[in-house]
Amino acid sequence: MQQPPTFAAPPPSQDQPAYTAVKPPNKKKRTSKSPSGKQGGSTSGPKAKPALTVTGHPTVKVESGSQAPVPSFDASKESSVARSWPPDLRDYVTRAYQATDSSRRAQVETELKSLIMAKIKEGLLMQTEWEREPLPAGCQPVQKPTPNPPPKLLPTAKTKTAPGAKNAVKKQAVKCAADSPDMLAQRAARFSKPTTDSAEPAAKAEPAADVGEGVLDWDEHTIVGTSTQLEKPYLRLTSAPDPRTVRPLAVLTRTLDHLLTKWQKERNYPFIREQFKSVRQDLTVQRIQNAFTVRVYETHARIAIETGDLGEYNLCQTKLAELYRLAITGHELEFLAYRILYLIHVQKKSDMAHLLSQLTPEQKRNPAVEHALNVRTAVVTSNYHRLFTLYRSAPNMNVYLMNHFVPRERVLALMAMSKSYRSDLSVQFICQELAFASVEVTKAQLQEYNATLAQDKAGRPVLKCKESLSAITQCLTKASKSDITGQI
Repeated sequence: MQQPPTFAAPPPSQDQPAYTAVKPPNKKKRTSKSPSGKQGGSTSGPKAKPALTVTGHPTVKVESGSQAPVPSFDASKESSVARSWPPDLRDYVTRAYQATDSSRRAQVETELKSLIMAKIKEGLLMQTEWEREPLPAGCQPVQKPTPNPPPKLLPTAKTKTAPGAKNAVKKQAVKCAADSPDMLAQRAARFSKPTTDSAEPAAKAEPAADVGEGVLDWDEHTIVGTSTQLEKPYLRLTSAPDPRTVRPLAVLTRTLDHLLTKWQKERNYPFIREQFKSVRQDLTVQRIQNAFTVRVYETHARIAIETGDLGEYNLCQTKLAELYRLAITGHELEFLAYRILYLIHVQKKSDMAHLLSQLTPEQKRNPAVEHALNVRTAVVTSNYHRLFTLYRSAPNMNVYLMNHFVPRERVLALMAMSKSYRSDLSVQFICQELAFASVEVTKAQLQEYNATLAQDKAGRPVLKCKESLSAITQCLTKASKSDITGQI
C-alpha cells in the first residue's frame, strides 16, 4: 500500500488552512437587556413559552397569545445592526403559526428560520414588507377529503330482500347512522366535557400540550460558558450542562490553536480525538454555529481521515453538511470530494446516485471533486489502469480515503489479469500497474494472497496467473470487509 506523505492542512489554494493559528479577536462582551430592564439569560418564575430562534441574531418568540413579546438580543452574540425585530416581522411569524396545524409546525418552523436568515444575509430584514410577504408553504391548511355519499340503506320497492340479508341491511343502517355528522358531533361533545375526576390531571398536563404544538424552545438549555480551561475531558451529558464547566467561544478559539500545536508535536490521536469531541460538545450546548464551528469540524475530520478513523470522520461530515446548508463559509468542495470517495469505499450505490443528482456544473469543475468523480468512473467501469493513475495524483487528502478501498480494487485487478493473461506475468509490470511502492512490496503482497510466484529466464520474479487465480479470488472477501462505526 502506498504511504503518502503526512499532511492534514488543506491545499494552499484554500481560503483558510486547517492548522494556521489565528489570534482570537479581542472583543468585549456586551450584555443585552430585555425591554423589562432585566439582563438576558435564565430567570426564575414561569417557564418561557416555546420560541423560534435564529442563531446569532435577535430572538423572535411567538407565544400562544395574539401579540408576540418584544425580543431581546443574545448576550453571547454580536448584534449592533438593530435593537429589536420589526413589529411586522413578529406579526408575520404569529400569523404563520396560527395558520398551521400541529402536524406541520416543525416544517413551518424550519421554513421561517431559513427565510429570516436569508433576509439577514441579503440585508433586507428591515426593508421587507412582511405584511405582504406570503406565508411559508407549510402554512397551507390541510384539505379534508370529501366524504363519500352514504350508501343506500334500504332496497327499492321492486327489490326483494332475501330473509338472510335483512340482518345485514339493519347492521349497515346502524353503522352508517353512527358515522353520520350529527352522531360524530354528539360523540365529540360527550368526550370533550371534563369530569370531576379528570379535571386536575388535565390542568397538570397543560404545559405538555404547549410543547406538543411543535414550536421548539431552542433557548431553554442554551448557556454561555465561563470555564477558562484549554483542555477538558469529554464526558457524555446526562443532565443540563453547568456553565462553569463549559468554555465560551473566546476560550475555544485558543483551545483549537493549542490542540493543533500539540497534534503536530506529539501525534497522539486518542488524546486529540477526546479533546475535539469536548470542543464540539461545548459548541453544541452553547448553540454556536458560525465559521469557527465549521473550522473545528473540518479540522477534526481531516485528522480523522489522516489517522484512518472513518467513524469520527462520518460524524464530522454529517455536521458539516448541516452547517454548509446554513450558508456558513467553509471548504465545502473539498469535503464533497471526500464524501464521494467515502461512498465508493462503503459501496452505497443509492446514496451515491442521490449525491450525483445534486451536483452542479460548478461543483464538478472543482479539481478535487473532478478527481473523485473520475475515481468513481474508473471503479464502476473496472478501468484499473486509470484508477491507479488517479491514485498517484490524488489532490488534498483524497489519497487517504482511497487507501481504504485500493486493496479491494487491487484484488479485482489481479483477478482480471490472471483471467486475461493465463500465463506468466512480470511482477515489475504488476507493481507499475497497481501503484505499489516497490517490487519487493508487490512480492510481499502477492505472497500474502497465496499467489504462485516463479522466476523467468533472467531471474526476475513472475506471477503464475493460471495457478494463482483461485487463491486470489478467495482473498476478495477479506479485502472487501469494512467495519466502520458511525456510518451516515
